[in-house]
Amino acid sequence: GAMATAMLVTNQQELLEEFNINDPSLYAANQYLAIPTLDDMTIVGGNMEMLDGGLFVQTIDLQLKGQLTSSKQITGGFGIIEQVRSPGVSSSDPVDVEIGLG
Repeated sequence: GAMATAMLVTNQQELLEEFNINDPSLYAANQYLAIPTLDDMTIVGGNMEMLDGGLFVQTIDLQLKGQLTSSKQITGGFGIIEQVRSPGVSSSDPVDVEIGLG
């Protein structure tokens, strides 16, 4: 259990980068889309107990902070792009890009 906890703590940045960049999670249902990204991971608790037969079970409680980008795909018509968000590094102050027709 201590080894698993040490691996989580010492590799936190790499785990977050892997989740966000190398293998982004994407949830889709019909025309709805959700993309979660993680910014921070903190161990907030845990427990170890012994089961019947002498087996030990450890739980680690994590607090994850991040963002959820959700959208709805418009199909069957023409639409104007009203807002664009950069998929780059997460920021506490995102910047909107205004689109002009010219």
